[in-house]
Amino acid sequence: MGGSKSKMVIMFVLLLIILEGGWSEGCLDHERFALLRLKHFFDDTGSYLYNWGDGEGATDCCQWE
Repeated sequence: MGGSKSKMVIMFVLLLIILEGGWSEGCLDHERFALLRLKHFFDDTGSYLYNWGDGEGATDCCQWE
């Protein structure tokens, strides 16, 4: 019975990781390019989209704010 309970806990933890996106490798190139094209249509006078770019460390558009 103890083995069954630990298997359930492991399955639950794995499910949480998957649902949280813990195994995501970032956004796809076509998604990033599409967002960069849309950026020009926004009025960003406050520079809120400063981290949207192609620079080093900014290639994962899933992390852009």
